[in-house]
Amino acid sequence: MQLNVAMISEGSYPTGKGGVSEWCHSLISGMNDVRFNVFSMSSEKGLRYALPGNVDEVLVEHLHSPDFKHGIDENYAGDLMKELTPALSGAPLDCDELLRLSKRSEFSADELLGSDVNWNTAIAYYKENFDGKAFAPFYIFWTSLFYILYKTLESVGKVPMSNVYHALNAGYAGLLGCLTKLKTGGSLIVTEHGLYFKERRFELSNSGIPSWLHGMYEKFFESLVRTSYRYSDMVTSVCRDHTRFQRGIEPNLKETRVIYNGIDTEKFRSNKVKNDREHFNIGTVTRITPIKDILTFIRSAKHVLEKT
Repeated sequence: MQLNVAMISEGSYPTGKGGVSEWCHSLISGMNDVRFNVFSMSSEKGLRYALPGNVDEVLVEHLHSPDFKHGIDENYAGDLMKELTPALSGAPLDCDELLRLSKRSEFSADELLGSDVNWNTAIAYYKENFDGKAFAPFYIFWTSLFYILYKTLESVGKVPMSNVYHALNAGYAGLLGCLTKLKTGGSLIVTEHGLYFKERRFELSNSGIPSWLHGMYEKFFESLVRTSYRYSDMVTSVCRDHTRFQRGIEPNLKETRVIYNGIDTEKFRSNKVKNDREHFNIGTVTRITPIKDILTFIRSAKHVLEKT
């Protein structure tokens, strides 16, 4: 039987470059006996990779600037929102119930965003938690979080049917993997190269988001991560420290596995390199972004050089 895997990505492969994308491309290219489909939630349209021959289909759910449209049944929107509001408290979502509701009717993310239910729920949450604060930044923030959440719900029926679903993070991609797994009866693997929740925290600390909104932001992404962990059949990470963190976030996580990043050092070995030189250079190959913490690398390099 031919094994078929659906890769679910969020802002990475195959529309964006980076470590996760390179890893994903290498993985697919090295598994010629497996057929792959790729479903990407991305703000980019074009593909950045020449796809291997064992990729059957690529679908990109384009994340454009949201529209606010009318048309959804408000009672239906209300039922959906009741199942989504636990995200505001950090609790895992009930994917079985969300899937049951999503089968009742077709809808679009823009219709959910433009519904009275979305507006009224946002107003109620604002008054309960932030009354007296500026409303505009709150609602912009609310829209940025819930629009992609609504797009995730809208995308459940678009992911190609597969034996295995492989989400490349524990955020929106992980949630989509959970819902699709339940819909089709397949299995779900969630791979975290970093830790999605920690990365969102870091992103928050380096953003212009008002400090009084930070708690809402953290709880929202804690909910997505806990949901991904709870419904997955396997969560893989790159070190044991990550596994301990994952189980601390979601005790009901079923199974974890550490798969260390590997480098074939022979590819970089040169006979011209002499080991008896007096001085060494230390370098890194990385994106120059805050989350890579280049300053810590520079400080660490200094200490290493002092001991060589």
